[in-house]
Amino acid sequence: MSTLGESQPGCSGSIYVNMKGRVSMKKVLAILLVLVLSIALVACGSGEKTPQDDKNGGGTNVTATPGDSGNTGGTEGEELSYPIVTDGSITLTWFYPVMSPMWPSKYENLSENYAWTEIQKNTGINIVFDSPTVEMSDERFNLMVNSGQYTDLATVMDYTGGGDKAIEDGVFLRLNELMDRYAPDYMAILNSDPNNLRDATTDEGNRWRFCQVTEGLQLAFVGLMIRQDWLDDLGIKDLPRTYDEMYDVLVAFRDSKTEGPFHLTNTGITTYNSVSGGLGVASYDRNYFYVQKDGKAICSVATDNFKDYLKLMRKWYQEKLIDQEFYAHHMNGQIDFDLMFNDKIGLIEAQQIGSYYADMGMAPEGAYYEPTWGLVKNKGDKPRIGLNSSIVSGYGTAIFSTCEYPEIAARFLNYLYTDQGFIDANYGKEGVTFEYVDGKPVLTEFITNPDGMSVWDAYCTYLVSICSMRYAWARNDSEETLENRRKTDERWSYNGQFPDNMPINLTFTAEEGTERAKILSDIKTYVDTMTVNFIIGNNDIDKDWDTYIETLKSMGLDRLTEIHQASLDRYYNR
Repeated sequence: MSTLGESQPGCSGSIYVNMKGRVSMKKVLAILLVLVLSIALVACGSGEKTPQDDKNGGGTNVTATPGDSGNTGGTEGEELSYPIVTDGSITLTWFYPVMSPMWPSKYENLSENYAWTEIQKNTGINIVFDSPTVEMSDERFNLMVNSGQYTDLATVMDYTGGGDKAIEDGVFLRLNELMDRYAPDYMAILNSDPNNLRDATTDEGNRWRFCQVTEGLQLAFVGLMIRQDWLDDLGIKDLPRTYDEMYDVLVAFRDSKTEGPFHLTNTGITTYNSVSGGLGVASYDRNYFYVQKDGKAICSVATDNFKDYLKLMRKWYQEKLIDQEFYAHHMNGQIDFDLMFNDKIGLIEAQQIGSYYADMGMAPEGAYYEPTWGLVKNKGDKPRIGLNSSIVSGYGTAIFSTCEYPEIAARFLNYLYTDQGFIDANYGKEGVTFEYVDGKPVLTEFITNPDGMSVWDAYCTYLVSICSMRYAWARNDSEETLENRRKTDERWSYNGQFPDNMPINLTFTAEEGTERAKILSDIKTYVDTMTVNFIIGNNDIDKDWDTYIETLKSMGLDRLTEIHQASLDRYYNR
């Protein structure tokens, strides 16, 4: 059975929160957009797979007006022009799951979405969305695959067995030739760096998705945020950088501000290693694996470094430096809002955190958060922390094999990588949602100071949320915002210190994928449970550690490691 695969833990851009009643717009939008964009590609309606000649668009009226890109149509030298058709005769259907509960339900009526109306106008293509909730997305996708009743396009992170298997199963098209001929702007990005092309290509050399890419690489996307106003109140001048320094700060917060000031994630694991990375616990996401310099795949939650991390969290929990009910609190839930906006949190790992500040009227008077350093044992050390290492996302949009107009679908997707498509998706309609200032697009107060809604709601209602395939981290950056982003990059990325992250675009064979999913599911459940039990004291870390490791092995840890190693080896040989 085919599945959408695992969703990534929130891929957050850097944000700067000034809770004195003002939020740095760029930071919030960057976070929110990355989430949204990480899954935004397109889909084609069902029908018999009959390749059409792009010059006649399958019988549609094709314009000869030069497009914005100025690029040619691949090896045949055919110029791509937009709009693709002028008579409104082409409609593509797009399976686009709403992958985050943070997103408002704005997809049923897109008439007010200026980004989307501009894209449809400039391409001449009508889009109809099928957007299930995150809870229903796997079920809906599997139903499509099992029934053969496909949309035209589908935004997916994964397919059981990977892209090669999806092509072999006849579900998605192999896009190599279509991209080479009809997607010059997209291919220019991939060809600009050999790593980009590798990350967008399967082990068998197939390209099966248009991947979301970033306009320039921002290393930092997650990190610690601390209540700067509390530090000021306590006369603490320097941001804590070591475990000992953070311990002293949390003790001061506990004694003068609130019990349990560190809001640990409900699983007990700092997923992107802002806290655990200084102890050598490396992992890009909740799949737990990282890569040693010799290319060896290691499961981080089965190492002595992880044991040291658990001991530290146990100590902090015992001393009430950690929220005593952290295991019952979920990121992005109402409880988080209540804690953050009622002076209950002094330190939090910012993961998909932009949503917390969508409505700043909830913030206490004078409160503001500052990005701070990932923790290390000694000053000068650099932890393994989760950083972006590729502009190519693990999400992308595939074209179903039954799409009636695959060439048109490819041209449409390519538009989202052009300069004008970038403006449409990220800024919307000139004169309404943005203006050009000194030649650069700048969002208007229609978005930045909306009437009767939060900035986040305005952004989702009127702008991109569903169509930016080429995304720039920086937009409309004021001097204040640029400075905030600089600080966040510096403090969260440690000047470009890369962790030993597993590549985001590994692929697995069908057999590996099925086996991996089962083992990983069991291990994640067990690790989450035991991590909480170790921290709150239901299990003794020293006495029960060997049993913990033995249980992981009995669940298939060694086999899981073999699968990741095999996939990693193939990736390096692409």
